Amino acid sequence: GDGLHPYRFQWAAEGAPATWVPTLVDDAGQFDIRDTPDPGMGLYLLGSNLIAYKAENTYTITFIGGNEVFAAKRELTGIGLLASKALVNLGDIHYLMSNRQFLRWGGGSNVDFTFGREVFHLVYPRLHSVYKTRACGFYIQSTDEIVFLYPTISSTGHCDEAVVYSRLFNVWYGPFPVKACVSGTGKSGSIIVINSV
Repeated sequence: GDGLHPYRFQWAAEGAPATWVPTLVDDAGQFDIRDTPDPGMGLYLLGSNLIAYKAENTYTITFIGGNEVFAAKRELTGIGLLASKALVNLGDIHYLMSNRQFLRWGGGSNVDFTFGREVFHLVYPRLHSVYKTRACGFYIQSTDEIVFLYPTISSTGHCDEAVVYSRLFNVWYGPFPVKACVSGTGKSGSIIVINSV
């Protein structure tokens, strides 16, 4: 969207990145994903599709070509992304903290609802009701692990705990305390910790 239209998916004309208004001679376009009132949380590539995560629903945006160019389909009803960065994208699979639980999703009906059930009761009931949108996830390639950082009810505004999922051993570890005032991920997926306490 452009700030004025928070539910809008919009694309520029091919070869004309400054042309956003559709005409008869270009393929710029737009549509609004307004069938539910929950706000957008993130747009991530999954295989050859874009996935539009809202707070409580998830949509697949597919290239269809022709005059329409793109089409959207709601894939997961009642399941959205907890926070805009609470997702690890490994190309053909997403690992995420949804608004309801941890999920492993390969698109369409390929949803693993059992993912994270070992740590769900240790994490979700203790999420901070206001700061939970600061949760984030990242991938450690050298150990093939997924890490989720999140703020608990004891948080003063930062992520103060983490859980780790080992893809190699298919096992969860944690939760562990995060001793930092600010935490997050860099472009390479590396952990950034500022002001250790």
